[in-house]
Amino acid sequence: MSDKRRWSRFEPKGLVSKTAKLMFVAGLPSIECRVVDLSAGGACLELPRQQEGLPSEFEILHGGVRRPCRLAWKRGFRIGCQYTGSFRR
Repeated sequence: MSDKRRWSRFEPKGLVSKTAKLMFVAGLPSIECRVVDLSAGGACLELPRQQEGLPSEFEILHGGVRRPCRLAWKRGFRIGCQYTGSFRR
C-alpha cells in the first residue's frame, strides 16, 4: 500500500525543541508532550499517558509559537494533530 502524504515529515533535531504543550480553551490543564515528527500541515505527538476525553480542538505551543489544531487521529500514547490556522507568538 502506498502512503502518499501532502507534506514531508521530519523529526526535530538540533536546536528544534523536542517538547510541546497542548493548550485547551475549556479551562482544562495543559499537557506536556514529546514531538515525534512535524510537517507543514501538522505534527505527531507522544503524550505522557493515554488521555480519555481529549478535546478535538486545541492549541499546540512549540518553540514559542502557538498554533490552533484539531485532533486528526489517536493511537495509544500518540496523537496526530492537523494545523487549522496561522501561528501566533
